[in-house]
Amino acid sequence: MSKLIPLAHHAAQRISRGSIITLAAFIFTCGFVSTAQAQRKPLPKPASGPRGFEQYAGKDASSRLIAAGSTRGVGDGRKPDAPLEGLVFDPHPMFKWEPIFGTKAYRFTLYDGDVYLNPKAPVVYETQAATAQLIYPNTAKPLVPGKLYSWRVGTPATSGKGMDLGRSVNFFVLNGEDAMQLKTALAKSKLIAPKTVQDRLRQAHIFEEYGVWYDALRIANELAEQNPNNAAAQAYYDSLMDRLEGKSDK
Repeated sequence: MSKLIPLAHHAAQRISRGSIITLAAFIFTCGFVSTAQAQRKPLPKPASGPRGFEQYAGKDASSRLIAAGSTRGVGDGRKPDAPLEGLVFDPHPMFKWEPIFGTKAYRFTLYDGDVYLNPKAPVVYETQAATAQLIYPNTAKPLVPGKLYSWRVGTPATSGKGMDLGRSVNFFVLNGEDAMQLKTALAKSKLIAPKTVQDRLRQAHIFEEYGVWYDALRIANELAEQNPNNAAAQAYYDSLMDRLEGKSDK
């Protein structure tokens, strides 16, 4: 079993700054929850339909691997194009957020742990980005499988002092049994290292089915940028973003 803190638990903690967070703080203080003790079910392939784009409705999400709660479409820049709680397979994920018109510099910050619950969470990586996306570089500190990370984007404050910070979101890096299940699925489909656009789209669909949204987005984004005249690549990227916004047809 994977020794990860349940994603649904983290999502529930972030729904309210009140009693839920107070209870969470008490539980952590008492030592009843730890990375070593926390358990979550192995990553299952859903019987039908994609995972990772569910809109969190405040209900118990214990049966889901991702309590997504999309942050897009809120009407403000700096909002991550990502689930509130996500999964990462590739050690160099792509981070993408809503741009602000006229902004030429964004400050991207990656934290060890949930910065929403712990404002003093250690900074793992920080950099300036000229556009509203970046890929975690090889030169940065390697992401640790099984760990929880969070990230957010800031822009210079309109007052000229400090930074205006966007909303933070979390993600786990797959490890152990979860990662093995996904690798097996890719291997069975002969999609470990796809070369063609069609095969890369098939690979993205597998990531999507397993709720590994970050990897699906990176593939979709790369294919759309590299193949502007490929209708299938453009359509998949658009549908992926629409799904994140909760606008896809049911």
